[in-house]
Order: sequence, then C-alpha cells, then structure tokens
Amino acid sequence: MVNLILNVDPEFRGRKSGISDLDHPNNALLTALYEAARTLLQKAAASNNSTELNETISSLLEMTKKLRPDELRPIYSKILVLTSVMINELLVMKNRDRDNIDINSIKQLIINWCINYFAKHEDTFDQFVNQLLNYIPPHLVPKETLSQILTDLASETGDTKYSNMASRLNRDIELKRRITELEERITELRIENLDLKEEIARLEERIAGLERMVQELLKQAGSQT
Repeated sequence: MVNLILNVDPEFRGRKSGISDLDHPNNALLTALYEAARTLLQKAAASNNSTELNETISSLLEMTKKLRPDELRPIYSKILVLTSVMINELLVMKNRDRDNIDINSIKQLIINWCINYFAKHEDTFDQFVNQLLNYIPPHLVPKETLSQILTDLASETGDTKYSNMASRLNRDIELKRRITELEERITELRIENLDLKEEIARLEERIAGLERMVQELLKQAGSQT
C-alpha cells in the first residue's frame, strides 16, 4: 500500500479535500492505508501486551517513514493517542507493583520514535514531538533530556538536523520557563496587592480613629468655651 502511494505522480500526492475516494485514486489509497494502520494498531493494543504494541508501532513507523507529512498525520495521531494510553497504564501498573515494567526501555523507544520518525520532516517536528511529549508524564521523557540527546547526536554525526531539532525544543523549553516565571511573578504581585490592600485598610482604620479623636477634642474644646 505504501509503495503504491509512493508511485503516485507527485502532483497528485496527498489527500484531496472535497473529493470522494471514488473520484480520486490517491484518496482511496490513503483511506485504505489509514484503515489498515488503524486495524493493526487496535489489534496490538487489544492484546494488552506493551511489547507487542511497541513493536507494532515501530514497524508501522518504519514502513510509512517515506510518506509525506500530510499523508502521515492521521497515522501519527493514532499512534500518539495509543502511546499515551499505553504509557499511563504501564505507570499505574508499576506504581501498584503489579508488574516489573522496564520504564527505561519505554523512554528509549519514545526517544527513538522522536528522532527517527516524528522528526524526519522538519515541518512536523513541532507538531508530533511536542504533542507526544505533552501526552506523556513530563518526568518520563523531559524535553531537556531529548534536547541533550539531540545535541550529542549533532556533535557525534555533524548532522545539523539534530541540532535544529534541539534548537526547536530549547525554544519551547525557554518559552515555557518564561511563562512559568511570569505566572510566578503574577502570583507574587497578587500577594503583594493583597498585602497592600490590608495595609491600606489598616491605615484607613487608623485615620478614621484619628479623625474621631480630633472630632472628640474639638467637641471638648467647644464645650469648654
């Protein structure tokens, strides 16, 4: 199925919106591919075997890696959802000591998928890598960890693809850091504002007390005259 799509004239590649599958052969090929991929993934997920699901996802990613980003998007989206569900289920199992789950192998799989498949096309890196990293618990594969691995790969291979991917992640990391700092500052200002309101209320109460004292003194002075 992938080979058939790859042999389509580049001018006609990709899903054509507003055109039925019957009226456009590539739409029909893509629909058939998506259905086959969905069935394959759901069958692996239904097995409740994380190893089988991992191997199925890896095989599917490898088989489809030559397709264009717009052709891959529905398949990747399905993989992202299943990956998120699988990881969270594994973490729950591990926390309950029900199974001896090798979380490190899961981490390495995710890193491999990010580098070898989701990041293959630069215009999909932000969408799929960030989406995957946002789906899974932050402590499992932090963006900082992936960024460092990409930086090391860039140094080892001289391939700028890795350094470009690391830069994308670093920009995202820095942006979130600045957002966090701003949110913390807003919280501080709200606390300071609350403290100021309380101080103003105390001063107003003191002023009111002083005004009452002045009025009392004036009354006393008036009565004495």
